[in-house]
Amino acid sequence: MSATIKNLDKLQAAFAQLDDVAKQKNLTAAVMAGANPIVNEAKDNAHVLSGTLQRSINAQIAEASNSMVSARIGTSVGYGILEEFRDDPWEYTGDRDIIGDDSESPKPSTIGEHDNHAPHAYLRPAYDSARNEAERKVVKMLTFLVEKAAQ
Repeated sequence: MSATIKNLDKLQAAFAQLDDVAKQKNLTAAVMAGANPIVNEAKDNAHVLSGTLQRSINAQIAEASNSMVSARIGTSVGYGILEEFRDDPWEYTGDRDIIGDDSESPKPSTIGEHDNHAPHAYLRPAYDSARNEAERKVVKMLTFLVEKAAQ
């Protein structure tokens, strides 16, 4: 995701004045503010049978330093990947690290009520539709926090 920031020079100068703890704290707050619209959209998109998947969708900080923070948006519910892709999740992700090895992956025969239906993608459509709002929230929050801290 990328965004254009007005008065970037001033913001960078103010950010440079912050200590490392304040930089990471402000970046984390801005990233989480940006993740919220995507999380909310994903919850709205989620196929609801029991509501467990919908309630489990969240954002967590994946990596953080004083120069970079990234968030991971998803669910810990095992059948979430099947709801998103339905067929073979490896075919779509290409990365077993995302959802574990075969022993951890939910099998269609073990997910009961989630069997026998088409996929109900909720994460990618949420990202696609809320991405611009997320970018605006990150920029707005970061600008606010850095200007406030620099005063």
